[in-house]
Amino acid sequence: MTFNINNFAPVGGQSTRGSAPQLFSYKLQTEDTGLEEAGYFNEVRTYLEVDDIIIVMVENHRHTYHVTSVPLNGDIVINDIVHTSIAQYYMQDNSTETVITTIDEFVKGAGTTTAGSLVENFDVTTTSNKAIYTGKLTNHFKVGCTMTITNGSNKIHKIRIAKNGTTVSSSQEHVTTGSGGRAENVFVQCIIELDENDYVEMFVANNSDTTNITVVDMNLIIERIN
Repeated sequence: MTFNINNFAPVGGQSTRGSAPQLFSYKLQTEDTGLEEAGYFNEVRTYLEVDDIIIVMVENHRHTYHVTSVPLNGDIVINDIVHTSIAQYYMQDNSTETVITTIDEFVKGAGTTTAGSLVENFDVTTTSNKAIYTGKLTNHFKVGCTMTITNGSNKIHKIRIAKNGTTVSSSQEHVTTGSGGRAENVFVQCIIELDENDYVEMFVANNSDTTNITVVDMNLIIERIN
């Protein structure tokens, strides 16, 4: 869908252009994946300045954008300042083992995950234990994951969040399984930057031996922070 200037207008009494942010509104009948791409608002270049605000109404949703660049000849760039980007997937009573072949080597946690009730700008259903960012704009996110694992007695494990298949060292936590095979809980978190199609997963490692690990329960949440 292309930009429609007939749906674009200033809101109320405007401040002096360039001296203070101005407010504009824009209406769409359906979601437009091109809206957040650089250059979408080029047709109204003469109206916009850096730091102006554009409120976009799409069906029953409101999105608020901040104009970040209005070059003389290049594309106008906007940044989504309110639109929610959030994801959750979880797993309960899982019995599928994560196969460990090498001591202290991180492996993606095995099992079938379920999408949470609130997921926006992410795909968490195509592949288990994987959240793919589908938003158009680069943003920073807080990722947190709580889980319960089992693996024999007195085994030391490492847990990390992974981005694009590479674990994030700052997210690492250790957990030792209890005597008698008792399940143990652990929570990991980190802040990462995601571009479109970047993805997040949860990885585990056995620091004691090559005994397989079972992630019994898991709850991973991703929240945009800027």
